[in-house]
Amino acid sequence: MRNGFPYREYTKQYKCIFIHIPKTAGTSILTCLMGDKIYREHASYFDFQRIDTHRFDEYFKFCFVRNPYDRAVSSYEYLKKGGDKQGDLYFQQLFESKYPTFEKFILEYLDKDKIYEHTLFRPQYLFIYNYKNECQVDYVGKYENIKSDFKIICKKLGVSFDLPSKNRVKRNPYENYYSNQLVKQKIENLYSKDFFLFKYSKI
Repeated sequence: MRNGFPYREYTKQYKCIFIHIPKTAGTSILTCLMGDKIYREHASYFDFQRIDTHRFDEYFKFCFVRNPYDRAVSSYEYLKKGGDKQGDLYFQQLFESKYPTFEKFILEYLDKDKIYEHTLFRPQYLFIYNYKNECQVDYVGKYENIKSDFKIICKKLGVSFDLPSKNRVKRNPYENYYSNQLVKQKIENLYSKDFFLFKYSKI
């Protein structure tokens, strides 16, 4: 296992598994669990399960999800500003040269194949659902209710954390990005299972 991947010290300390779905405030949650030295690996439930089935079955498993409209905007703006400054530089350059607006990016680039090109575009349900459409975690919190939902997690783990604000990108409300009906419809089609499984309303 590379550096203990995907199990870390916090998994043993708190007997829990956090499935870090990108752009759902996972960096803030990991900071509570791991301190300043965190690993943002975005492992799915299957990564944990295949490495250690016993621990996967025994530990408390949780994740957070986010409104697909909002997550798509957040992912775009994050990558446009350089992302993690490593593999994301390709997308930063791509956006600057060909897709300078969110609307152009969605309508001309993102499709049912390209949503798998980068983990930030990957549908959220794939991180926690198996091929039978069965959820593999014990608790699914929502980004929109993160303070109250994270308190439920803390109570379950027997800890008390003040959730910091990490890795945020300043931008306008996501609703401002969907004036074009075609953009809205495309996001709804590409992430239809996320809308359905996590009960997000369409605008």
